[in-house]
Amino acid sequence: MVQLIRAEAAHAEAIVPLYQALMQEIADRSGQAPLTGSANPTEACRQSIEQGKYTAFLAQEGDGDAVGFLSLCESFSLYAGGSFGIIQELYVKPAFRSKGIGQLLLQAAYRHAKEQNWSRLEVNTPPLPAFTTTFSFYANKGFTVSGGRKLKWTVA
Repeated sequence: MVQLIRAEAAHAEAIVPLYQALMQEIADRSGQAPLTGSANPTEACRQSIEQGKYTAFLAQEGDGDAVGFLSLCESFSLYAGGSFGIIQELYVKPAFRSKGIGQLLLQAAYRHAKEQNWSRLEVNTPPLPAFTTTFSFYANKGFTVSGGRKLKWTVA
């Protein structure tokens, strides 16, 4: 049986391998180079959770083995009418997909959004068409298309 917990800083060691698997899957399926982030993602995860910048929910088997996670953070905009949440990552190990774990993680994110008085949750999917099933997953859970394509401008 899978249980959900709100991750604490000590759970960074369980979150980061799931994050890395997500990044590798995106690279493999899209044909793009893996996304790189922090040189020390475990420490970055730990610090971000401690500072309240990053909220994560962890799906664990009864033995404590992490099988999925969802992370989100707060943002603010006039178009959203104030504060809202952005789902940054959602990953479930392939052997555990189609078992309702993604739905449980989204429900946890939704409850958190309500507690924070956020007006909405937003998410960007990995590249299409490689991740059409991911897009369909979110659409089937009630997400609607709200704009164009995600762009980034690296500041370093």
